Amino acid sequence: MEQPIIPERIVILTLDSFASYSGLVSLIENLEGRIVLLCLSNRFGGKYGSFFTQVRNAFRHSGIQFVWYQTFNLIVYRIISVFHYRSLIRVAKRHGISVLWVENVNDNSIIAILKEKKPDVILSFYFDQLIKKRVIQIPSFGVINVHTASLPKCRGPFPVLCTLRYGMRGCVSVHAIEDEQLDAGPIYVQEVYDIDHLKSVLSLDRDAMVRAAKVVTDLFRDMSTGNYQKYPQESGESYMSFPVREDIQILKERGIPLFRIREFLNL
Repeated sequence: MEQPIIPERIVILTLDSFASYSGLVSLIENLEGRIVLLCLSNRFGGKYGSFFTQVRNAFRHSGIQFVWYQTFNLIVYRIISVFHYRSLIRVAKRHGISVLWVENVNDNSIIAILKEKKPDVILSFYFDQLIKKRVIQIPSFGVINVHTASLPKCRGPFPVLCTLRYGMRGCVSVHAIEDEQLDAGPIYVQEVYDIDHLKSVLSLDRDAMVRAAKVVTDLFRDMSTGNYQKYPQESGESYMSFPVREDIQILKERGIPLFRIREFLNL
């Protein structure tokens, strides 16, 4: 048993995307009244470069199928959501949650806003920026990250794709962020599950984040009673950055597409 923690003021750092939307809605509904700020990463611009720069780099490194996978996840989804009642920003505002677009979460102006919110916990949920020390020090109970792979394996920005590439079971890992190492902090909980290999990678991304939302909700409940613990990650870590063309080809040979339009349209 650990010291009870009651996370009543929660800030969520995330990326508005097809993969994260359903999980975020679940968190907003299950943590009603406790989320005080939703920080949405401004993916295009800053260190990542413009939309066209990112498309060019992704094509050179990973191929056209990966470009389409990212485009549907980040761009087509956002265009559709503007005209669709299932918009993340609309859901947040309906629940009285402030929304802030962030190009760099470690910027002085963003840090000032985070401090004003006085969060108990900052939750990184499908977030694409490195969280640095000054942000880590803000919440009274720390920063928690969701990673949809079996840590310490498949650290990096594409955990589900990495899991499929190396033939592992699905897993949601929820861990503490205590320093600036990526996906390396002590683990609160891991939930292993069987992957539905009839689905595309993008749909599996979404399903994993929905599962992760439930795991996080249950963890926050357990924290309030002290029924939780942290334990260090095992050795044998591995890391996947952006997949290379060989990775995509291996998935194709196994009959695992990166996306299917019919699945995407079931928003």
